[in-house]
This record gives sequence, C-alpha cells and structure tokens, in this order.
Amino acid sequence: LQWEELEWQKYAEECKGMIVTNPGAKPSSVRIDQLDREQFNPDVITFPIIVHFGIRPAQLSYAGDPQYQKLWKSYVKLRHLLANSPKVKQTDKQKLAQREEALQKIRQKNTMRREVTVELSSQGFWKTGIRSDVCQHAMMLPVLTHHIRYHQCLMHLDKLIGYTFQDRCLLQLAMTHPSHHLNFGMNPDHARNSLSNCGIRQPKYGDRKVHHMHMRKKGINTLINIMSRLGQDDPTPSRINHNERLEF
Repeated sequence: LQWEELEWQKYAEECKGMIVTNPGAKPSSVRIDQLDREQFNPDVITFPIIVHFGIRPAQLSYAGDPQYQKLWKSYVKLRHLLANSPKVKQTDKQKLAQREEALQKIRQKNTMRREVTVELSSQGFWKTGIRSDVCQHAMMLPVLTHHIRYHQCLMHLDKLIGYTFQDRCLLQLAMTHPSHHLNFGMNPDHARNSLSNCGIRQPKYGDRKVHHMHMRKKGINTLINIMSRLGQDDPTPSRINHNERLEF
C-alpha cells in the first residue's frame, strides 16, 4: 500500500483476471476483476480490496421469482394478443406499459439482480498465478475423462462380439438411452458456480442464435425439419446427431 501510483497500477493490472485462493473460505477461490487500495488510517495496516463481478444463479435472481414469472407470463400473453388484434385500445396499451414497468422494478431490486458486485478484503488470500482459461479447461477434464472411458468400453464391446463398428458416433448414440442426462459426475450447480467465480467474466462465444439452434433438440421447428426430410433409396447417414426423433 506504500507503493507509488504507477507501481500500484502496474501490480493491479497484473493481478486483474487472476485467480486468488483462501483455503478456509467458501468459495475458496475467486477471480480478481479489480484491485482497490483505500488507506483510511495511516497507523492501521489495511489490505487491498478485491472486487469481483459475479452472477447470481437464475433460481436466486428475479428469473426464479414466482411473482416475476407470473407477471412475465401475463405480460407476454397480453403483448401477443395486442400484436394480433386489428384495433388496439389505449387502455390495453397502458396495461401493457404498467406490466412492463412492474417487471422492470423487480429486475432493478438489489436482492433480485442477476449481476452482483462483491468486495472482499485480500487478507488471507494467496495469488495462484492461474487465470480463467485454465479453470475453464480444468472444468472440461471430467467430460473428457468420461468420453475416453466410454469409448474404451465400446472398444471392449467390439472385442467381445468380434466385430468393429465403423461409425463410432452412431454407436455411442445407439448405446445411450434417450432419457440419459449426462452430468459427468459433477453437481451442475457447483460447476456453474465455479465457472461464475473463476471462469472468464463475460464469455462471448459467437452468435447466440446459432448456438441455440444447434443445442435445442426439442421444439416444433426441429420436429418439422426432421419430419420434412424425404426418404432415400440408398442408406444415407442421418444429420440428426441426437436421439430426438431418431426414427425419422
């Protein structure tokens, strides 16, 4: 804290985005988004303040609030009605605006906000030198381990039956029950919290719509696309990479 401004700035910049850990605390590790120093009393040694911009889980934020969900449903219903009605009354417009305002109020509430700013004293914290990307790769290790073990089992199956399947992806799909949800031995909440605390602050992986298009398995549009595909005279590999409507 006795450093010159320029030296302190350099150190704070170096620490930004780094993971620090306090083994006795919960959560034990956190990402530094900002490092502040405030020396109010020259006689008392204070520690720099760690500022972390976190995200509250959806269930604990406004998105999981039953009152918000109820209001949101009625708002969407009214908006849809007004969009499809030939004549819109002024009273209906006012009603829609009121509901929108009420939703906004719930979103702005401090206890309900999705984004949270956490300030912690750096006392007891250790610098790890690890950054967010390492944490994100580490979170992928259980997934990778599961994938390798699964394919080792499939190779053993090939040996047992004396036949080697050519399309490994299709074999994996065929041997997985449609209702089987993978969590790779992790609690999804823990994984989400670890990514929020130690992952990249605001990851942007390209176009959200494109991701949603590839991720979403169920839905009327997906069903129509699958069922609109015409039959082929020759065996043709399917472009459906999941068990949803595999029979088509």
